[in-house]
Amino acid sequence: MKKSYWGMTTTLVVCALLCIGGCKEDQKKEPLSAIPDPVAVEGQNTTPKPDDSDGQALFQQHCAVCHPGGGNIINPLKGLDGETLAANGITTVGDIVDNVRQPGPGMSRFDKDLLSDRDAGCIAEYILQSY
Repeated sequence: MKKSYWGMTTTLVVCALLCIGGCKEDQKKEPLSAIPDPVAVEGQNTTPKPDDSDGQALFQQHCAVCHPGGGNIINPLKGLDGETLAANGITTVGDIVDNVRQPGPGMSRFDKDLLSDRDAGCIAEYILQSY
């Protein structure tokens, strides 16, 4: 009886280890941010054009906590309305993206690892169109 108990226990342990460990080799999964954007093929851009909702959703995800309604809870003199942005030398999508990458005091920095150029551009377009 003891032999069959140990034999069955050993078999169950081996089966459990195979199920837990799997039979395949380990596959390294890359984060989505590491996957390159589609490459243009024969002059055709295969990257889908972002729509306005992309910028709004990304703004809500990354910016709205400190900039609710286009304001600024850290420094009210640095809101996102066009007049205030222009007074601070920020008038283009590129200016906003540069400011996100190299912000002034009080603002968190958003590197490319945290926010892709495409997403930063979508947010910048949303800001310029909305505030």
